[in-house]
Amino acid sequence: MRIKKQEDIKDCGLYVLQYFVAKHNDDYIDINYFKNKATYSSEGVNISTLKKLASEHDIDLNSYTGDFESLESLDNSNMPIALLLNRKGYSHYVILEKMKDNYFIVQDPAYGRKMKVKKKDLAKEFANVILFFDPKEEKSKNKNKNYSLDNKISTLFSFKKYTYPLFISALLGLFLSFGSTFFIKIVFDFILPNYLKNNLIIIFVFFLWINILMFINRLFKNHVIKKIKNDLEFTLTKAFFDKIKRVPSNYLSKLTSNDYFKRLTYIKEICEFQSNFVFTFLSEIFSFIGSTILLIWINYVLFLIMFGIAIVVLLGNVIYHFWIEKNYPDLLEKNLNSMKSDIDFIYSWKEMDNVDYSRFISKNQFKNMLEFKKKEYSFASKDDIKNFWNDLFIGNFSTIIVFASSFFILKNKLSTGSLMMFLNGINFFVNPMLNMSSLLLSQTMIKRNVNLVNFVLNLDEKSNLDTGLFIDKIKKIELENVNFYYENGKNILNIPSFTIDQNIQLNGKNGSGKTTMLSFINGCFKGYLGKMKINDIDFDSINLINYQSKNILINSSSHLPDVSFLEYITSNNENYKNELNNNIQKYDLYKIFEEMNFNLNGSIISNGSNLSSGQKQLLLLLKLFVRKYDLIMLDEAFENINPSNCELLKKAIKKYQDEALFIEISHNRNYLFKTKEVCFEKINNCF
Repeated sequence: MRIKKQEDIKDCGLYVLQYFVAKHNDDYIDINYFKNKATYSSEGVNISTLKKLASEHDIDLNSYTGDFESLESLDNSNMPIALLLNRKGYSHYVILEKMKDNYFIVQDPAYGRKMKVKKKDLAKEFANVILFFDPKEEKSKNKNKNYSLDNKISTLFSFKKYTYPLFISALLGLFLSFGSTFFIKIVFDFILPNYLKNNLIIIFVFFLWINILMFINRLFKNHVIKKIKNDLEFTLTKAFFDKIKRVPSNYLSKLTSNDYFKRLTYIKEICEFQSNFVFTFLSEIFSFIGSTILLIWINYVLFLIMFGIAIVVLLGNVIYHFWIEKNYPDLLEKNLNSMKSDIDFIYSWKEMDNVDYSRFISKNQFKNMLEFKKKEYSFASKDDIKNFWNDLFIGNFSTIIVFASSFFILKNKLSTGSLMMFLNGINFFVNPMLNMSSLLLSQTMIKRNVNLVNFVLNLDEKSNLDTGLFIDKIKKIELENVNFYYENGKNILNIPSFTIDQNIQLNGKNGSGKTTMLSFINGCFKGYLGKMKINDIDFDSINLINYQSKNILINSSSHLPDVSFLEYITSNNENYKNELNNNIQKYDLYKIFEEMNFNLNGSIISNGSNLSSGQKQLLLLLKLFVRKYDLIMLDEAFENINPSNCELLKKAIKKYQDEALFIEISHNRNYLFKTKEVCFEKINNCF
């Protein structure tokens, strides 16, 4: 039994679990089902989460700590087992199947295959954790349960209105294409031998119009297919981004940024395949059947010769396709890594005077580029071999057919016109055969890409986005027995009881959960235990969009898009622009602009690389002057602004946002208000 190759960097543990569930229960579980059920940390899925998922599928997972000598003392009869490794700073799970004297046989989800690993190499990576997956004695009745996700993509793809026009276009294209081949036979077998000059002109004009109609039909077909592709790509891309906007932050963390970018690149391939599949398959199958009948009618012996050569060509193309399917994800991964290191290099231009860092970032950029180019060269080489294989046989089709047909012509069993017609008809047989095989073989790769994109579309959404109660002004927030974690078994928030009904200031150690607390209050998470109430109303009953429209969270780690300052501050809302201009005049904010060398007519470049830390914070804080808010959360909002400008800003914010409820975090106690300072570790039992 072979382990599947992992698509996403965080999923090695889930692929190991998938392997053992299939082994012990003879039950294949879609990896996306596991992903949807699992909780993730920055490193992936921990053992506690794996235990919970394994138990749901009638498997007991027991983990033990032990050094490498303890591992070697195990008998091979205990295999297979799973090992936790430390690979380049990341946790990684593999399956150990057998131990030999100098090497171990493991199945690694990073490669999706069985491999030999030297004992000394495995010892370096071994993280001293061994996992045993054993079937439970009592099985639950889950055998017929559906462990796959809904195909959300299929519901988005609807182009029935184009089916009949494309079907008619395919048939018309077939008749016109085959009809045009008769021109050669008629000319060589009837017109020229009988010196029919007048008929030649009529035949020429007739077949010329056939070709013109064929080109018009092709133009129509290309136009319709491009329209279908654009419609599908727009629909799927919009659904992809809409889903990301509606998913809780803790669920989005199941994938890395690279994983999302990778899925975005798949959307174009999926839509191109879907838009071409129906027409291409119809037209090619019609062409293949029609050409087969035509060529057999001309001469079945020549057809058999051609068919044998075509099969040899097809086998070469099938082998090439399987190689592409196996290696394409690796090419894409290396391309993304190369692009990422290029971006890191460009964004690091300010640190290039640091010789050690400059060498490191240059070496990293070159290494990733070299790995990508090696893989790209490997693809190009295989493509050249495939093209050579095709040229070797297809390029000699005419020579072989002319040679073989000469014997029939010499025996008066074949006319010159029929030979010319046969040569013309070869393309209508060979090309459709290769195109259909490529199309059918590509389905496996496209299906995998569809599953990857489909996982994002199946992520759980925030509750009550479009439904729920609309609340009045936010006056009180209550937390009762709140328990929240990113990964199972590692709580970040554990708050028995806490009420916010006045401006408060939170202090505490780094990593104690203060920033997570603000995101929690802002409604960014789902899947927590306990209750949050707003104005004595259960949070789960409140309309989330209405609630979040009353709040703002200012955090200096926010991403800054490449837009103008004014567009970013006001979200390009004209009413907000007018309010901002009024407040700049009313509170003399232009004095702060002059002091901080801040030009409101400027633009953000490369996530704010053209701004100082203080200017970034000013840019964020100016959002507080475009409209009134009920709840304002400030996370280290004033840390990099000098004291004199800070006091002016605070004074203006207090006057304008005089009815808002403030929650503040500041390590330096640089607060807007100093009314009720709370030590966060005292209310959060995790620390």
